Amino acid sequence: MAAHYRRTTLQVSVADYLVTQREYPPFYLLLLPLCMLAVQFILRHELMIAHILRVGSRRKLWMRQVAALFKTACLFSTGYFLFVFLFASFQSSLLINWDQTNSLFYGTVKDTLTIPFAQVALVFLSSCFLGIMAEGLLFLLLQWLFHKSVISWIGILACACWDAFMYRFPLLAGQTSIHYRRWMSGDWSMRFMIVLALCVAGIFIGVFRAGKKEFLHEGRPE
Repeated sequence: MAAHYRRTTLQVSVADYLVTQREYPPFYLLLLPLCMLAVQFILRHELMIAHILRVGSRRKLWMRQVAALFKTACLFSTGYFLFVFLFASFQSSLLINWDQTNSLFYGTVKDTLTIPFAQVALVFLSSCFLGIMAEGLLFLLLQWLFHKSVISWIGILACACWDAFMYRFPLLAGQTSIHYRRWMSGDWSMRFMIVLALCVAGIFIGVFRAGKKEFLHEGRPE
């Protein structure tokens, strides 16, 4: 990517790397599945009968899973930011240059934007966190509904692939896109609020479902 940019007259900043690495398919097809693997590993004993009896409440069990997902989303979002930031810092000495006509931002949207780098970094972190939370809640809900991990994986991989390649019609993580055009329109904040509302709704759906779930004949999920 850096070699391609250097062949042009546009100057690439660290902020550009944050945007492009959030938009590229590896975020959807690598980071999201890795995060789900981590969540599945952390919660591998959660639906075993012995553990359920120790917890005592199915709703409490669901909220423990949500808390584990929240912590994992924070960890992966922060780790991904640090990785991209450090990599970009070796490639560019500019934190952000979106207010200049020789920037990649201007070359993409034919306009300039004056904005601090800290805001771009915060939006990047929020985008990653909300995308992971949305996909993770879908993963957990599918597991509670169908009792099989394979269905959860089919569900989140289908959504991730759709968002990676059908970006004009995003489903979950794709709604938190931070493409340059969304910075110009300012609609990224509204989309973030929509995904946040979906996450809250997903948590309450899980609480409702946990009150109805029967564990009598269930052990560890397949």
